[in-house]
Amino acid sequence: EISACLVGSEMCIRDSLAMVEAKFDAQGTELRRAALSGERAPMLALARHLDELANSGLLDLSRSAAVRAEAVGIYQAHLASQPDDSDVQAALGRDLMQVGRLDDAIAAMRAALARGLATPSLIGWLAECLYRKQEIGQVSQLIAEHEAVLRSMVQGEAPLAAALGLWLATPPSVERT
Repeated sequence: EISACLVGSEMCIRDSLAMVEAKFDAQGTELRRAALSGERAPMLALARHLDELANSGLLDLSRSAAVRAEAVGIYQAHLASQPDDSDVQAALGRDLMQVGRLDDAIAAMRAALARGLATPSLIGWLAECLYRKQEIGQVSQLIAEHEAVLRSMVQGEAPLAAALGLWLATPPSVERT
């Protein structure tokens, strides 16, 4: 009786995942059609959709890598004509990091930072790239340079504050409630 219930649950989960994937596919088809116009906004919408799909957990590793590679191509084409778009540079950097192109990812993320996009997530992605390359000194320097942004992010978040505290001379304090 219990195993029948579990089998039924597995089928329900598989059906739900299939429905979510079908929805992604339908949206992707619609966005691809719109992107044929060659206009920037539909192209970027498609790239963002591909990002979301690649990060959804629905795809196997090879399909996820192919989807990311397509997003990278769209982002790079956009940056060829709009090199100052820091949001796209950050998104490109994140995708490049996910496919293991760390040097290219670092360059894209540093370009976004240089243009003023100093978000906690961008700083975190850049720190992760540098850490993967074993550039520990650069990770420390990055965190020190953006300490205020990172401290504001961890307010009230004990696990994040503890992790950040490993890199800072004065660890952030967290109020206990």
